[in-house]
Amino acid sequence: MKILNYKYLFLILLGFGLIACEDQLEIDPRQSLPTSSFPGSVSDINAMVTGTYGNLSDADLAGSNFILVAEIMTNNTVWTGSFQSYRQLARLEQDPNNVEVVAMWNDAYETINQCNLVLDAIQEIDPNDAEGTSAFRGEVLFIRGWLYFEMTRWFGQQFGATSNTDLGVPIVTSGVSSIAELALPARSTVAECYTQAVNDLTEAATLLGTSPVREGGATSLAATAMLMRIALQQGDFATADTHASTIIDSGQFSLLATYEDVFRNEFNVEMVYEVSHTVLDNPGVNTSLPANFFVSSAGARDDIDINTGVVDPLFTAAVNTRMNNAFDAAMTADPTIESFQDERALLRIANNTSKYEDGEFNADNPPTVRYSEILLTKAETEARLNGVTAAAVDLLNQVRARSFNIVQNGAAAPSSIFDYELADFATADELVDAILLERRIELLFEGQFFYDLKRLGLDISTGTIAGTIPFNDNFAIFPIPQREIDANSSILQNPGF
Repeated sequence: MKILNYKYLFLILLGFGLIACEDQLEIDPRQSLPTSSFPGSVSDINAMVTGTYGNLSDADLAGSNFILVAEIMTNNTVWTGSFQSYRQLARLEQDPNNVEVVAMWNDAYETINQCNLVLDAIQEIDPNDAEGTSAFRGEVLFIRGWLYFEMTRWFGQQFGATSNTDLGVPIVTSGVSSIAELALPARSTVAECYTQAVNDLTEAATLLGTSPVREGGATSLAATAMLMRIALQQGDFATADTHASTIIDSGQFSLLATYEDVFRNEFNVEMVYEVSHTVLDNPGVNTSLPANFFVSSAGARDDIDINTGVVDPLFTAAVNTRMNNAFDAAMTADPTIESFQDERALLRIANNTSKYEDGEFNADNPPTVRYSEILLTKAETEARLNGVTAAAVDLLNQVRARSFNIVQNGAAAPSSIFDYELADFATADELVDAILLERRIELLFEGQFFYDLKRLGLDISTGTIAGTIPFNDNFAIFPIPQREIDANSSILQNPGF
């Protein structure tokens, strides 16, 4: 069996970027990291951090699949494409050899290893922060913490009463640059993985400033947003509330004037964090968000359709009887009023969302965390902690107000008719339900609804097949890749696979 293990060690190291081909010229290119002479300076460390962001933005991770796969595994969408790996996931029939599952695992651990190598290099070159490397440390801790959170959600069950025994993913915190250094760790528990993610992101938040070191770089508030998400996923509403308040009180962010503007202007004031893509550096024509979500007439693959039978009624449900009656009265009083609209329902072409419209170059930046999510999280935690309050209703209205318009004389204009009032809610549960509906609409096709179903303990269904599965079903998570099972006897497979 040693031959088999070394075979897979080779593959793992190749994935980690630790085995490189050598030609007869024996050139030692800068991108062949790490080598015995690299890194040797703070500038080299900076280059390593840039490369780590590049890995994070890969299609298998935050560059596409964190959003894409989470959407096709819900009934927001219908998978119509030909890629069998995505089709499996959209049908909740993934197996240990699924290409997307294997690639996510490999790329995540390659990126985690790069984070660890940067941390090791900082400790060697600038242990006392004399040369100002603390921000670099914060950046890679942000990346590592985020990846441990995401990987635990994909490969481990929803956080809950059994998280101290439920298995998550292996925790690796030291860099590996040779076979001699390679360990074969077992899976840590879900609770341990969440703790690791929180520790990394908490330290990142203290080391980073409110402005990024580089375009697409992490900030202290981006780390705080991830901590907010973790707390919400855990059902720790008090902690989620605190983190949301920190971001709101910073004054760094605001909602743009129109919903469409958010997706047409990169690095705008509504984006708490977004992954950076360019015309020259993006996931490409097969795996990017625009390639899969947008229409074929714009050069996209058109593999993911809106499940209109499920999505369209959401917009109807978001307007209650009082609002409808108020609008009817306004039309009676002013015949120039023609209709009303929710901008978010209009951001589509045919059965495709136009949030990601760069079908030609595939360079749309994935919207990782938007300020509207922060406001809606604060609204939800406020309602859960304090009941029906003016503060919670105001936060809810802030998000929906910019999208609801009346059409008058052929022109759209904002209207307060569609704002919620305190009297609309007899109980805190009714208010929470309205906030969750607003959250689903606001964040459609951004990969959040799948995890909301899990944290709320709701059944999961997809638009691609009939039927539902429980939120904690074996097929609500990924199997451990088979090649990892074969290479590492310490790794246990998830039940059902």
